[in-house]
Amino acid sequence: MQKEIVAKQRIKLKSKKAKKKKANMSLGESVAFLVKSEYIRCLAALVVSYGISINLVEVTWKSKIKAQYPNPNDYSAFMGDFSTCTGIVTFCLMLFGRFVFRKFGWGVAALFTPTMLLVTGLIFFSL
Repeated sequence: MQKEIVAKQRIKLKSKKAKKKKANMSLGESVAFLVKSEYIRCLAALVVSYGISINLVEVTWKSKIKAQYPNPNDYSAFMGDFSTCTGIVTFCLMLFGRFVFRKFGWGVAALFTPTMLLVTGLIFFSL
């Protein structure tokens, strides 16, 4: 009796493990699929725009900081303090971000980063 029960359970487990077969696409088909998806295109544009803006701002910012702190020890001390402040602000904004998502939704939360980059960039470059 136990042999039959164990055998039936094994058959059930094997049938549950049967996975759906994924359609294999070629590279061209994969690219065509990604290009057709508006959501993927928007995500790609967001990532590329973010990368370009961060690189432009960071290169300019670091060159001004190096001009302000020509001594490598002073520069390293400033960057350490700056990294500490960045970590604290990031932690606080992670906690605050939950409430922004709930109250205002994804759109406002997504606009926060570019808005802050614009505001702080204007302040930085106007000095």
